Amino acid sequence: KLQFLYFIGGEGGKQMLKHVIHVALLWATVQGFCATELDCQLNGACTNGQCICDKGWKGEWCHRVNEGISTVVYPKTSDTASWGASIAGEHNGEWHGFFNVVCQQETCAHTKRAMIAHGTSPTPNGRFTFKDVAIPPELENVHAVHDTAASKWLLFYFDHLKPMPPTNCTGGSTDAEVTVTGSNPGRLGVASAPSPDGPWSTAHPVINGPTTNGYGINPSAMRLANGSYLLAYRYNPDTTGNMTEALALAISDHYEGPYSVVNGNLTGGPFGVGGRAGTAEDPFLWATPRGYHILYHQYNGSVGGPACDYDNGRCDFPGAHAYSPDLVTWHRSPYPAYTTTVNMSGTATEYNFRERPGIIFGADGSPQYLVTGVETGLKSGPPCRSVSVASELL
Repeated sequence: KLQFLYFIGGEGGKQMLKHVIHVALLWATVQGFCATELDCQLNGACTNGQCICDKGWKGEWCHRVNEGISTVVYPKTSDTASWGASIAGEHNGEWHGFFNVVCQQETCAHTKRAMIAHGTSPTPNGRFTFKDVAIPPELENVHAVHDTAASKWLLFYFDHLKPMPPTNCTGGSTDAEVTVTGSNPGRLGVASAPSPDGPWSTAHPVINGPTTNGYGINPSAMRLANGSYLLAYRYNPDTTGNMTEALALAISDHYEGPYSVVNGNLTGGPFGVGGRAGTAEDPFLWATPRGYHILYHQYNGSVGGPACDYDNGRCDFPGAHAYSPDLVTWHRSPYPAYTTTVNMSGTATEYNFRERPGIIFGADGSPQYLVTGVETGLKSGPPCRSVSVASELL
């Protein structure tokens, strides 16, 4: 039909043909037609122009985390709070998790007297029972790795360089909040042990590349097939004293470093996936047979949602996703990976904030649960409440 139109229409037919092709391409885009796996954000196969999503993902472009029922994994009681968790895996018939514990009776920030608690549960999404303090205050944002090849359990974390004894969060402390851009910026820490029960040996790896005052924080790491370690972390690219956030990627032959930066611009420099500057943090790094992925937190919306109303306590579209087929070229999704709505035992619950994403994988490598820290209340001060939740991935 298009050839006949061109034949009988002369120059007018040419213009009409261009118009038809333009409309057809536009229609294909609107309908969600894909050309390669990259169009499916490396979360699915492109089959006959349609994205067929892998487990854990949904949407026309496989851009949204496919969440089911969520449960609180930590804490069990209300005398403390948990702002993010890393479920390390099974050991001796129990699941072991490491939890960012903060004293939230005194402040709604997530740093004051923060420590890494170790807990166990018979299931990966069950309520974990406190077992011990893996590493005492003041540090946070733990990411656990079970390096089976090296028979090591590793904890990557942000060390405030402000040691103090463990606390039971009873209140009354006069300690000042730690600022990562002040005179005590903190730095990357890594602890290693032969089992998740310890004992833990700690080190402070060096990162040769863009950092915050020489340091990288909010780390996530994974062991590559050749034995080297890949590290994603947050840093402040602003040199004028303003607080901004960007993500970088570094690599090392050993988990204790030194690390060399291979990409210092994963999220477009100081800008995240939306319109507000300095909002990329809390990376979670993993690999699939299709490529490499990072889930991270953003303080701004993206296509499909408004910008975060941080000052008034709403961040509806906090989940962001970056992906790469080769660790060299990275793509940032224009869609939110998840929102602040969590299905708690069949009831949709709206939280003010949802941050620090992580994924629990099954024995076959498929994603089983999305772990996040969720919070009610404003960050400007109590009352507030933070817990870590695990959301089933469908």
